[in-house]
Amino acid sequence: MPDRLEQRIACVRAFVAATRGEAAASAEVAAMRTVGDLVRAEQELASFRARVNTPTPAPVTTPPPAAAPPPPGPPRCTEQEYSAMDAASRIAYARQFQQPATSPRRGG
Repeated sequence: MPDRLEQRIACVRAFVAATRGEAAASAEVAAMRTVGDLVRAEQELASFRARVNTPTPAPVTTPPPAAAPPPPGPPRCTEQEYSAMDAASRIAYARQFQQPATSPRRGG
């Protein structure tokens, strides 16, 4: 039985040394006074293994956003159609759409 306890303590020491360093391993082993302390340390080791061995969920990928719907209102013409229009037709075409507000003219 003492050999089995020595092996268990050696395993805990190796685990603590690998995860927190040699100084922490020495302090952990020195603090172990009872079998209950050893069991607590072994449970810590088991919970670490469970965290490490638990697969991480695959990242959720969302499909790319769909193209924006065309703005409501009158249909837009192509550049070729617009360049083929005369000046009066261009003005009539432009008046179908909301125009940005402009600042009042200065001077004059």
